[in-house]
Amino acid sequence: MSQVRLGSPLAALRLLTRLPVPGAAGDGPAAVAGAVPYFPLVGLLLGAILAGCDAILRRWLEPAVVSALLLLLLALLTGGFHLDGLVDSADGLLAYTDPGRRLEIMRDSHVGAFGVAACALILLLQYTALAALPAGQRPTALLLMGLTSRWSIVLLAALFPYARPTGTGKAVREGATPGRAVPATVGTAGLAGLLGGLGGIALLLWVAIVTLALGRVAVGRLGGLTGDVYGAGVVLSEAAALVAAPLALGATPWWQP
Repeated sequence: MSQVRLGSPLAALRLLTRLPVPGAAGDGPAAVAGAVPYFPLVGLLLGAILAGCDAILRRWLEPAVVSALLLLLLALLTGGFHLDGLVDSADGLLAYTDPGRRLEIMRDSHVGAFGVAACALILLLQYTALAALPAGQRPTALLLMGLTSRWSIVLLAALFPYARPTGTGKAVREGATPGRAVPATVGTAGLAGLLGGLGGIALLLWVAIVTLALGRVAVGRLGGLTGDVYGAGVVLSEAAALVAAPLALGATPWWQP
């Protein structure tokens, strides 16, 4: 029973955001593992913050400017945590060398050309997709973006092996047991359906496809996943959700007349 015991949602907030959360600054492996089911809810909270700021800022600023500010705000709220994972993952996964050397490259604090290019291109894609969203779809898309992208960590951790013997990502991997991952997935699907109807479910499935593709590539090139790959999955899932949102959310949201 101890393996499926839920932890504190505050531990999930401390791990995935830089919001001022009461409690210890650094949670141990057990706390991180127990917090895994709350990752999608943390994403939903981030999406709600972005949607609220979007509604306010669009009264005075153009949507394109607001979109850039929202991405900046998201980076500030997360401390660039997932962007850093994207950069490190790109440097390692795209390097022409063996798996062991790729893992060493991902630990290196220096940023390579692959990482810079990947970060710039994905941010450009996120910005373009967000700026192009119709006004009526923006709140739903932002909520679903946050929800599904943080759920992608649960999916990666539950389905793929871990490449390193220790680390925060290792605790996440050990915490993604069926007793935690299945309820988190069912809850995420329910919230996606509530927010976007069938379109929300379709968006979740699309994010799952992108996430699984990343996982397969990482296993093939690294022998397993790392915390950096989890972060890269979040950023790629954000982009995937924003790109597909106009198609998935073509119907009028349930709360609008």
